[in-house]
Amino acid sequence: MQTKLLKLLSQKKTFTGVRQEQWGNGILKSKIHYKNGKKEGRETIWYESGEKKSESHWRNGIQNGLKFEWREDGGKWKESHWKNGKLERLETIWYESGEKEKALHYKKGKKEGGETFWYESGEKKSESHWKNGVQEGLKTTWYK
Repeated sequence: MQTKLLKLLSQKKTFTGVRQEQWGNGILKSKIHYKNGKKEGRETIWYESGEKKSESHWRNGIQNGLKFEWREDGGKWKESHWKNGKLERLETIWYESGEKEKALHYKKGKKEGGETFWYESGEKKSESHWKNGVQEGLKTTWYK
């Protein structure tokens, strides 16, 4: 897997430190930590309104660990686990109301295990099972 290096053109060296960007209104847009030109540690992104959009973690230029994502109104939208740049384990998505919408499992970036959807009312909508990225067996759907 290739990773991008951030270099200081004037010094022709790879960058180590924190890179920050701002929106035109002066509000922080992003804050990303680098080590030897590669993302290392926390990356935080904000909406132009100032609300946090996402927070993820990187190791040696590759996404690793939890990633949190929020809607512009501040409500939780998605939580996912990453390992070596690929989705791993549970990913959960929520409706704007805060009710759980979807939960699915991954292994090495492919769907693996149970996948469940819910109606916004909280009632179960469907369940299916995946193996190596391919739906396996029956899918159960509940209608309202």
